[in-house]
Amino acid sequence: MKKCFFGAIAVLALASCSNEKVVELSQDQEIKFTATAGKALSRAADGYCNKSLPDNFQVWARHKAESASTYTSYFAGEQYNKPESGNEYTQNDGIKRYWPQSGSLDFFAIVNGQGAPTWKVNPTSPEGALTVSNYQVEATPGAQKDFMYAVTPGQTTKTATTLNFRHALSQIEFQAKNQNSKIYVKVTGVKVMNVKDKGTFALPVASTANAYVGTPTEGDGKHTTLPGNTTIVNQGKWSDKSGAVQYAITTLKADATEINDGNKEVKEVPGNNTAVSLTVTDPANQEYNPNTLYVLPQSFGEGEGNTPLWNGTDALMNEGKTAYQTTTGAYLILTCQIFNVAGASYVDGTDIAVWGENGAKDIAVKLPNTEWEQGKRYVYTFTFTESGNGGYDPGDNKPVLTPITLQVTVDDFVEGGNTDVNMVK
Repeated sequence: MKKCFFGAIAVLALASCSNEKVVELSQDQEIKFTATAGKALSRAADGYCNKSLPDNFQVWARHKAESASTYTSYFAGEQYNKPESGNEYTQNDGIKRYWPQSGSLDFFAIVNGQGAPTWKVNPTSPEGALTVSNYQVEATPGAQKDFMYAVTPGQTTKTATTLNFRHALSQIEFQAKNQNSKIYVKVTGVKVMNVKDKGTFALPVASTANAYVGTPTEGDGKHTTLPGNTTIVNQGKWSDKSGAVQYAITTLKADATEINDGNKEVKEVPGNNTAVSLTVTDPANQEYNPNTLYVLPQSFGEGEGNTPLWNGTDALMNEGKTAYQTTTGAYLILTCQIFNVAGASYVDGTDIAVWGENGAKDIAVKLPNTEWEQGKRYVYTFTFTESGNGGYDPGDNKPVLTPITLQVTVDDFVEGGNTDVNMVK
């Protein structure tokens, strides 16, 4: 790397909120970063983990002089890019930033933040020094991005500083399982209805250096997972959450590509109790899933600030049944066909559809009363059981599958008369 040497002492005037401060810089000690990203307890493309680090991120820094109790802004919102080789991220425009000779630096970084974050150099509130206001999750699943943040405070070492990024959003994946050998299911899509998608996110001031890296759950180590009850420390804080968005997912082919001819890919779910992914997990050994949802962390059910749930009785569609309402609370939609299996196994073109006679139709499914926590992945499995009905027709809220029940009466034997039979002729 080309080196630029300053004189014995280089100085740079930095404006703080209330005054100016001159900070002495070390000779040729450029500020560089390395990055790590924990598992979403991520898809690449726009989802990250240690196998797929971001191409760039924005960094804010504040300086604290020795024996001082206040901070001064050092720089704000500058982009650092991934190198072509190695692992040290450097300044985007080539204008280097250098370490101060004394005192320490706190670094705050974000990936895929929106707008112009608010920078509080010396915050007095627990929300932190950097706030992303009015964040909104992309409405189209394929356009959603993994919003991440990192905080590394108290740095004095003049070497590349490691930023360990946390995931600010939650991930949602779907699969289906059929335990009933008498039906055969074909799925073409899933919808998530009326969940919040807007909010304000404040980064913590405590370090995010503690990385959460799970163990492989598959032989090739594509995905790693951590126990669902894992507590992620020093997380940011979401507030002012709002919205009632509806996310629509179309199932994809095995290689996670879309159908170009306009027809929807069909995921077939036979009655063998085997889970079938509806969002395609890790195609081609890549840590990504174009149909995985990134969603705003939120709690469901009763409680202040929670996202209300559909109660199972309120009408889901408008009077003309042409559009779904946004005021009924959160629930799920599974778009599918269900076929009666007449023989030992399903016969395409022969067995009769008991749902979706003319093509795949929507089924409304209640969303469990749960919570989506930031940095965690949730997998919902639509299970078709041998008894019961968990789905409703969105048009009239009636159960989708009506089991065949028979009421039995038996005719009495009718007297046919007495006939003598002579045994000796």
